[in-house]
Amino acid sequence: MLFRSTIEVEQLVSGVIKFKKPTYIRLGKKGEPTINPNNKLIKIDEINVIKEGGKILIVSIGNMLGVASEINQILEKQRKLSTLISFHTFEKGSLKEFKNLINKFEIIIFLEEHFYEGSISNYLINTFRSELRNKKIIHTNIKKKFY
Repeated sequence: MLFRSTIEVEQLVSGVIKFKKPTYIRLGKKGEPTINPNNKLIKIDEINVIKEGGKILIVSIGNMLGVASEINQILEKQRKLSTLISFHTFEKGSLKEFKNLINKFEIIIFLEEHFYEGSISNYLINTFRSELRNKKIIHTNIKKKFY
């Protein structure tokens, strides 16, 4: 589980405690910005949809949520609407939700700090290869930098 905002941490840690299986939690490194509204209800086995709109999907994984939000704002200034999601939990429900969600988009941008080895975005691209085949996928390495 990759929580990147204080709201996600507050909402999801209690759910983690109830999990009946081993759980890996990776927290932010530098006080990531609060992207979610304080009253947002976030559930463990669901994708956190932060902003909806347009034919572009920005998939934030882990501590890239601040960067993803900046990209969303840049696109808005260019009058290009995009949907921003935080893929914080890697569970059966969120995978099914992702599969249903991607059909709505023409362009999908994956943002994840850990890019090549064992990345969630690589797993998603490989798992949903047939659903993604007619989409423009942006999955680029971000400079090795402490985010």
